[in-house]
Amino acid sequence: MKDRFTRGFIAGAVGGGFTNIFGYISFNVFNFTDLRFLDYAAVAMFGRKSENLLELLFALSGQIAFSALLGVIFAFLLPYISSVHVYFKGWFYSVTVWFAIYAVTVLFQVPAVSEVNLNTAFSNLIAASIYGIVLPYVMLWLEKNNV
Repeated sequence: MKDRFTRGFIAGAVGGGFTNIFGYISFNVFNFTDLRFLDYAAVAMFGRKSENLLELLFALSGQIAFSALLGVIFAFLLPYISSVHVYFKGWFYSVTVWFAIYAVTVLFQVPAVSEVNLNTAFSNLIAASIYGIVLPYVMLWLEKNNV
């Protein structure tokens, strides 16, 4: 696929999907975390966590769209930083974004997400790391297969 925008969009959306699968497991199966990435999207959209299935699905869509946007940004950054060690760069990019979002929510005291416990922070770090590995993998796969 020659279109960098589309490649980044698809890779970011797929990475967001994997992130949300992990978030679901961490939150619903193991009760390890109090907040998933889609909860941050819900707070950005509604000013609070989602309260019903429609709000949850809307927040999930917003989180995947944001992940797709981050994929587009990464796709356009990559030519400037080279694709050598692209998995490390993808991971570093995603963890940097994760940290920046955490910092913004704390600095601006965003209700419902500005205070998190260690389990939540660690779970979301793992989720960001999954995104950071899936993102370049899918981008390279799309490029290699001319999809």
